[in-house]
Amino acid sequence: MVKTSDRRIRNECGFALLLVLVALAVLSLIIASVVEASRRARAESSLRFEEVDLQAAMDAALATVSRDFADAGVAAPDILLHGQSFVIGRVEVNVSARFEAAKIDINDASPDLLRAFLTASGLKPKFAERISDEIVDWRDADSTPRPHGAETADYLFAGRSYGPPNRSFQSLAELGLLLDGSADLATCLEPDLTVFIGRSGVDQAGASSRVRAATITIGAAAASPSVLSGAIVGGRSIQAGNLFEIALRASDAYSQAQSASRRLVVRMTGNPREPVWILSQVAPIPSSGETDAACARLRRAHPD
Repeated sequence: MVKTSDRRIRNECGFALLLVLVALAVLSLIIASVVEASRRARAESSLRFEEVDLQAAMDAALATVSRDFADAGVAAPDILLHGQSFVIGRVEVNVSARFEAAKIDINDASPDLLRAFLTASGLKPKFAERISDEIVDWRDADSTPRPHGAETADYLFAGRSYGPPNRSFQSLAELGLLLDGSADLATCLEPDLTVFIGRSGVDQAGASSRVRAATITIGAAAASPSVLSGAIVGGRSIQAGNLFEIALRASDAYSQAQSASRRLVVRMTGNPREPVWILSQVAPIPSSGETDAACARLRRAHPD
């Protein structure tokens, strides 16, 4: 009888010890989970603080550049010729600027200039012809398709629930809505197009190599007198109403662990208290590699 009681006591003690071990294991898992969650929260909080620092530094750099434009007088700001770099706390901000008029206005460019630009961007001639005609059909007031273009009936036949609005492009993102459009088309072309200039010519100062190639292809009619040259050589001032693209790229000046970028189109106001109006902004800025990759995918998708 005693031996049975001892055995029962030992079994009960063993079971109690097992319960203690299980409880300790569960508690260890809970503690480890809490520690890991706390570590992730600290890391995420640190990243959020770094992002705030980057954005604040870009805001400060933009304010400085805007003031420089407003105070330029008869001389073009140096930033139009050479980029500028600012170090604000731990953040380094690189800033570049150019006249928005160095881009092709998608709402006013001739079909020939659009086609030449698309070809200069590496797109095949037949695809470039389709896209240029679709752009014109999107923005013109009639419902008659151009030879290689598309109007509402073509969009509906292709399964789209919309057609060309027969008005000006409101943003470059609408390139993705063309019948043969795509996100890659917008990414490929966006760096050199605008919807803000309202003229068919292109200011050659600050124009990219593919914009210059397009204007050369169709002749001097696509080129406008250089605003930048006028500002430097002719003493022309930076005036209220001038439009500029300003690109800001920020990174941690020490670790380079995190970065941010922003590209804006701004209009000079002539008001020193509010020197610029921001008309549009893109963040982050697609890298040149992303732009080139988008163009390459278009060439593979439309090899004709």
